[in-house]
Amino acid sequence: MRKPVKVHSPRRGLIPGERARPEPAQANLGYPPGSRVRVTPAAGSRLAGKSGTVIGGGYYPRSVRLVLDGSKVRITLHADYLAPIDMDIGSTESD
Repeated sequence: MRKPVKVHSPRRGLIPGERARPEPAQANLGYPPGSRVRVTPAAGSRLAGKSGTVIGGGYYPRSVRLVLDGSKVRITLHADYLAPIDMDIGSTESD
């Protein structure tokens, strides 16, 4: 006889005896929430050159959640496809 399958329902919470699912992997990727990034050409022609704001880490270790400028939808990209945007506009350093 087969054991009944435990089904997780977000409305009911955890089933008695069930452990909580692991939290998303929040590795220190160098992109804290609120930082501005640009998508590199390695991500493909559709996303290349677009910029956005980081909203946090993704579920997987090297993934980053962000919202692209002009978009309402959050996307997840691998950290290798992102480059930081230098926001030091008022820099006193001159060439």
